[in-house]
Amino acid sequence: MSRSQLYHEAKTLGWTTTWNKSRSAELRQYIDKVKAKDKAEVKSRYYENKKKKIKKKIRKHYKDEKFTYITNPDTRYTEILINDVSRITLLPDSTWNEIKRHINKKLAGQRDGFGDCVICCEEITQNVTCTKCSGNYCADCYINLFRYGEGIVTCPHCRYSFGRILPNFMIEIGVESIKRKLGKEIRFTVT
Repeated sequence: MSRSQLYHEAKTLGWTTTWNKSRSAELRQYIDKVKAKDKAEVKSRYYENKKKKIKKKIRKHYKDEKFTYITNPDTRYTEILINDVSRITLLPDSTWNEIKRHINKKLAGQRDGFGDCVICCEEITQNVTCTKCSGNYCADCYINLFRYGEGIVTCPHCRYSFGRILPNFMIEIGVESIKRKLGKEIRFTVT
């Protein structure tokens, strides 16, 4: 931003009594803060509009299924609960085709069972799903992915990674948290 643009911004804010370099830096910080706030509001509005459009399309295409929309308190993203069984997350960059593919895969899994885990090749008793590709794997393997990744989980299908590297003592705390979220004690098979 040029000095004349800064001066104009300062004038509109009523900051023209004294003008020096420190005042210029203060104004730049203020403008950056306002822009960041505006950017966050724009992203939030975009996500809300996208969510409304997706809900409308779901109602139109899936009339016989039950969908519940909840907000995840950790991520603030909307999760779509399908027939009170399966859940997918509506990410800001998700497209309608991706959401439709996820829903179709979840509905097929509800009808036919989730099949075998691609990691351990055993039947999936407690399903965990990648939010990007809807790949299914068992809870035991998910926890092992979390452990071996030291807090970062990487999907074996699409290589989508999430999480952050944790110190060793925090990994076991994370495992306990995962077990609580999954709702039951999980047998660990470390290979």
